[in-house]
Amino acid sequence: GEAVIKYSDFNKMNEELDDDSSQYKNPRNLCSGSVRQLDSKVTAKRNVNCIIFALIESEKKFKLKSEEFEWLKSLGFDVVEYHKVTSNNIEEQVLYFKNKINEYDIPSDGLVLAFDDKEYGASLGTTAKFPRHSIAFKWKDETEKTILRSIDWKVSRTGLINPVAVFDPVSLEGTTVSRASLHNVSIMQNLKLGIGDTINVFKANMIIPQVASNDTKSNTVIVPDKCPVCSEKAEIISNADVKYLYCTNEFCIAKLIKRLDLFVSRNAMNIDGISEAILSKLIDEGIVKTYKDLYHLEDYKDKIISFEGFGEKSYENLIKEVEKSRKVKLANFIYSLGIKDIGFARAK
Repeated sequence: GEAVIKYSDFNKMNEELDDDSSQYKNPRNLCSGSVRQLDSKVTAKRNVNCIIFALIESEKKFKLKSEEFEWLKSLGFDVVEYHKVTSNNIEEQVLYFKNKINEYDIPSDGLVLAFDDKEYGASLGTTAKFPRHSIAFKWKDETEKTILRSIDWKVSRTGLINPVAVFDPVSLEGTTVSRASLHNVSIMQNLKLGIGDTINVFKANMIIPQVASNDTKSNTVIVPDKCPVCSEKAEIISNADVKYLYCTNEFCIAKLIKRLDLFVSRNAMNIDGISEAILSKLIDEGIVKTYKDLYHLEDYKDKIISFEGFGEKSYENLIKEVEKSRKVKLANFIYSLGIKDIGFARAK
């Protein structure tokens, strides 16, 4: 099944919060955070529902999938809404769900069509990836028109400079969206973007904001020739006919911050308490230039204690976390180095 927080419960929880800034952004993120809570009492207050869509195994055997759903309902489980269809009424039932989705109290991203006769379905076998007894499809993405206001250029730890579209806020899939990554120079140029253009945006898989198309196509956005952070030369590099923009400065501050941010992250050296803001301050003050400098912070105790919001206790906690990180598994250390194409799974 799937854990969900109903829209009605989500709205009620937000209504009980006086301060707008403390309100939850969307039910999906709230639910995800709720089931990860270490304190189950917090989770219990969040009205998390479990909606069942499949019976994996039971001592009781059933001939039909619909019988499984009815049995699960008799035990008190919430199950997904399902209708029996034939070739005669399938189109009518798809339209029923399509029209009802706007009224649902839970999010729905598509439909599954499965044979009711379990034995017959199993006899059809599987492809390399999927069983042949079912097919699934997603609903068409919800799109909204808006006006492109600017392009932000963000520098990654590898020096890749990614274009990000900034546009007038629109509501998509229950959240307000005003930014979307354009991924690379080729995608941006293919969209023929210009500031002030009317663009169409959507959420891929109901999560990631994307620009679908451009109605205006003024094609006036100019790719920068300098890094937006260090102002050194930026150049376009083509890989498999895709254009990427890179900062050529090996010592770019943005690269260093991103590399160090990965180094201290949970799956890497796991130095808790070092945020990007603290890293930025340590770099600005000349305390940290390389990974190893993080392990000599005690040489700058007085300077670090003088940071805004810092003090003796914060400094001691920071040093304690740094010392603890000296003993990590080899895979975590390899991942922390930020080697190209080496994610955590490959590092292991």
